[in-house]
Amino acid sequence: MNRFVTINKQKVSRNFIGDLNIFNTIAEHIDSNMVFCVCGPPGVGKTYMVNMLLNGKEWVSAAQEIESYSIVVIDEVSIDKNILEGIKKIGKLSKLSTILITQNSSGIDFCPIINVPKATVDVMLKIANKGQEFLNLALLCDGNIRNFLNALEFNFVPDNFAEPRQIVKGLLGSGTQNLEPWSILSKGISDHGYMWSIVHENAIDSQNWDHRIADSMSMADIYDGLIFAGNWDFMRYFTIEAFIKPALQLEHTLDTSKMRAGSSWTKYNNQKMRIKKVRSMGLDIDRIHTIKDMCRDKTENHLETLKHYKITRQDLDIINHLALVNKIKTRDLMRLKKEITADTK
Repeated sequence: MNRFVTINKQKVSRNFIGDLNIFNTIAEHIDSNMVFCVCGPPGVGKTYMVNMLLNGKEWVSAAQEIESYSIVVIDEVSIDKNILEGIKKIGKLSKLSTILITQNSSGIDFCPIINVPKATVDVMLKIANKGQEFLNLALLCDGNIRNFLNALEFNFVPDNFAEPRQIVKGLLGSGTQNLEPWSILSKGISDHGYMWSIVHENAIDSQNWDHRIADSMSMADIYDGLIFAGNWDFMRYFTIEAFIKPALQLEHTLDTSKMRAGSSWTKYNNQKMRIKKVRSMGLDIDRIHTIKDMCRDKTENHLETLKHYKITRQDLDIINHLALVNKIKTRDLMRLKKEITADTK
């Protein structure tokens, strides 16, 4: 594979519908090998535009070394502050562009930020090639193109769930849309690890913070371990310690205008990282299980198969970690990893 990647000036696709100024600005920043951020609400086309412009180009989701000649794309709801600090310190994660795609630009003060607004109703209808009879559905989707297209495809009205960050703002913040802490027990929560990490990161900024919140975070960690092991009955106890007790203590005194992304290394973040790694392999779950079983039953003469699917040492670790039963034996795993290393030299 050619180590050097040539980025040619992009031509706007005739099929592109949206803000051409934003689209062309992203293209120009890629051409200039810049570090930049594409920020906006969910479903407005941030990732779609970047993918369209990177079509046929070599890019990675994380840089192995600063000398990399691949474009680096980091696409997260809120980018971990440790990653941001690393970029701020190094400057660039590769010789080419470093692209940050996020819904939250807090802490990103070291590079240009391209803000992508919610799509207008007219744009949404044009993208879907639909007429005014779908106007009410487009209005209901509130600028979220992805929700609108999904609603059309599956013939349903999209759920209007509050995002985790909005829920935490309502619980801890001093705004006008405050939530009563005990109400979330009956409503239920999604992405509990991500929400917890936001509370963990920001609660200390309130004037009402004290050691009792730290104690609650420790108890939440215990319950999260039990939940992660499959004991979902502990979710209510986790919710009380991770969200309700801190909210009652803070009494809506947190300034949420400067709320930072969550940075605690929760089991949710760990699992999310591994899922993204599995997806980057480009294999379906059946093939992954077949490769694992093949390596577990017999380790000889499997190098060609691993090479065919471009399985790396790290991939083997992830595959084995995700197996709840019938893992590859440590001795066999080490032998396979040594074979892969020897073959790549």
